[in-house]
Amino acid sequence: MRYVRWSTQGAINAQEIIIPDGCRDIIVVKQGGAARDVFLTALDWRPRLVRLRANRQLFGYRLRPGIRIENQELANLVVRGDFAETGIQGIAHENTEMVSLVEILAQTDDSIGRVARRAGVSERTLQRYFKRRNMPKPEFWRLLGRARRAARALLCRTPPVEIAFAFGYSDQAHMTREFTRWFGTTPVRLRQRPNLLERICQPGLGNWTGEQISIK
Repeated sequence: MRYVRWSTQGAINAQEIIIPDGCRDIIVVKQGGAARDVFLTALDWRPRLVRLRANRQLFGYRLRPGIRIENQELANLVVRGDFAETGIQGIAHENTEMVSLVEILAQTDDSIGRVARRAGVSERTLQRYFKRRNMPKPEFWRLLGRARRAARALLCRTPPVEIAFAFGYSDQAHMTREFTRWFGTTPVRLRQRPNLLERICQPGLGNWTGEQISIK
């Protein structure tokens, strides 16, 4: 599955926090039943706030980490007004090797060098492979993937210090810094915000399920 669908509609003007998930989204903005705008989001490197305007529907296609979209192909799709799934499928290109590497990096506690050796290449070659495809460095996928896996572990009652140890952080303070970087809050506070934690558990880097989601 190259993407999952989601949708949301606001009755009032509101703000939502977007959490880095390693995905890009094709978003179709509709108002009065007609498509008003279509755009491709960038990868998020930190939390950000977005404004949702009242009486607008958003239909999104969350792309699996590693899936590539060419800007020109998206522009052509917009010109054609082809926003059906067949149109999206036609421009969502899957490089199985890249998708696999991203997933490995998101799930591992190994260094980038070890991942490269497992792939049969040098660390420098692996870095160049991502750079040639205009993808973030391997370390981006490894660090974000680890933080997302550790965040999902907060669903259980395991103490944060034990979660930090289990996911390869040097100590709880190290994990706290990484959580603040990626999620804008500490592990203790994140555990107290179930709505935010639920978003981290949605399909994305390290936990791609291919299931359709609905964002409320």
